[in-house]
Amino acid sequence: MYRNQTLTVLSGVLTAEELSAHLTRTEAAAIMKLGTNFPKVRDVLRQLKMVERAIYVERGTMARQRVVPVAEVDAASVPYFAMILVPGPRWVGEAA
Repeated sequence: MYRNQTLTVLSGVLTAEELSAHLTRTEAAAIMKLGTNFPKVRDVLRQLKMVERAIYVERGTMARQRVVPVAEVDAASVPYFAMILVPGPRWVGEAA
């Protein structure tokens, strides 16, 4: 069930190796503190084949909120406090 999925909150300042290790051990993740770390985080998500289900959130709950697929984001425009949400594979209908 979705309510039983593990959610891990990660910092974008982690090394690529640390991000990869944490992401392979969890079902769903929120990656915060992006800014200049965004290209590294996106590369890790691509390597792990998670980028297609990853959602970019900028200024969440504010008037200028932006929610788009990670693949559509210009890395040069990412603020530090943006985040990426990666739903678990079962949420998007992938085989677990």
